[in-house]
Amino acid sequence: MSQDYFQNQAQALARAGVKYAFGITGGGPSLSLIRQLQEVGVKYYGVGHEAAAAFMAGACCRNGMVNAVSISIKGPGFANQIPGILSNSYESRPSITISEYYNDTTPSYRMHKRLDHKSLCQSLVNLYTKADGTLKQIKHLVKLSTQEPIGPAHIELGAYVATDNKIISHKVQESQQTDLSILETVFQAISKSEKPVIILGSWAGRINTVNFNDVQIPIVTTASAKGVVNENYDYAGGIVTGEVTALSPESKIIAKADLIIAVGLRNYEVVKVEPFKANLIMIDEVDCGMQNGFEAEISLIGKDVASVIKQVMTQLNKKTWGKELVCKYKATLDEEMKLDDWLPSGVFKSLQSLLDKKTTLVLDTGFFCTIGETVWKAATTEDFCSSSVGRFMGASVPTAIGVAISSQNNNIVCVMGDGGISPYVGEIKLAVDEDLPIVFVLMSDGRYGSIASFADDDVSVRRATSMSQPSWCYAISALGCDAHKVDTYEQLQKIISEWNQHGKGPIFMELPFEQEAYAELAKKLR
Repeated sequence: MSQDYFQNQAQALARAGVKYAFGITGGGPSLSLIRQLQEVGVKYYGVGHEAAAAFMAGACCRNGMVNAVSISIKGPGFANQIPGILSNSYESRPSITISEYYNDTTPSYRMHKRLDHKSLCQSLVNLYTKADGTLKQIKHLVKLSTQEPIGPAHIELGAYVATDNKIISHKVQESQQTDLSILETVFQAISKSEKPVIILGSWAGRINTVNFNDVQIPIVTTASAKGVVNENYDYAGGIVTGEVTALSPESKIIAKADLIIAVGLRNYEVVKVEPFKANLIMIDEVDCGMQNGFEAEISLIGKDVASVIKQVMTQLNKKTWGKELVCKYKATLDEEMKLDDWLPSGVFKSLQSLLDKKTTLVLDTGFFCTIGETVWKAATTEDFCSSSVGRFMGASVPTAIGVAISSQNNNIVCVMGDGGISPYVGEIKLAVDEDLPIVFVLMSDGRYGSIASFADDDVSVRRATSMSQPSWCYAISALGCDAHKVDTYEQLQKIISEWNQHGKGPIFMELPFEQEAYAELAKKLR
């Protein structure tokens, strides 16, 4: 093996912006790369499972920039990364996965871990290539993976410089120029409207030239765009999911609109895609079928559209309406969420008020997820990170660790349910070893609540929806993390107060809730 090859590869990754690496190494090329990455200042974190490494790297890249990689051996090691790669694809996180591979000249009888990596990951990643150890290759890969629609990339790392190293793009498409002749039609539609509403998707958060907090009309976001507009703002109306209930912004706010301006609203960011009753103006950088189903009256789409959004916002800033509507909706929501009762809604509100510095909420998926998205108020996108598109059970623990490592000065609240705790619970040991400021919270009703709601109480299905021993406190304590069972607000306040004063490392709290009240609360929102 050539040491220069691995040295060059590590230097190229570092110079392209990579700061963190996660993974499980073998004794070959992966170990050589890890050694060289640390030589150039990229910190490596060993994990318990390769999927967790990909989740952690994705969390570091949640702002749309490539600053982390995950590393594995070939075959089973690479296959174990797939859940994390899939999640990063869902959530548009452009992290890089790197795996060892057999060189093209290796005969099959010497491949004791046979697996066609390219075929397995081709539909999940934006880009695939074999490493040649050059900065040019890495820069090109980073550039393409951060173009819309952004997503993960995969690099094959051999023992020697690859000759078949063409970057293969599966999702990246060249966007067309924006048809600016449509702009006047957009302005006319805004001018005629009396009750316009703005919907923001995650792409809006990647437009650095626009501040959406100045408008005086109702503005809502998808869960992926939570924090793009300060949710404490008088006109911020919460999270849209596409599932219309009596308490959703769709029924309380959007239903009152006579015009909807959607910036970066994509069909994979909502649970259910339906046309709106009001006329819709869709603004985005790329199409790729991502706007299908909304049936926009006007589509302003093109690679330079970000430059004209300021003009659109200038027109919208002339409009004023909806402040009382949004305030009334928020008051109704607070009343229905029963913030004083021992329920997830009150816990989320208490945690946000009790923690003594900037805090990021990381959510798993389950009944509590919809409640957390609603009750937790994100002032910026740094205040929230979730599996908002994939609803990937188990993602929260490794994601929270990645967020904690890349945020550095933030507290992290990681909330999971009975189904989400077990897949990567062992990774809490890494949080302990690194002394990470994470509050792990298990919200438990003693069963898989969101699944149980679809099943009857027949004994034949009970085994699939319930558990004989829901408590995890002893297991978490064995990992070296302080664990507490908490069932009152007084206990919660005491533990968090002590942690604020003395704690730096992680703690774990297990919060039991009454089953029916827990389920009923979530059903009000979805």
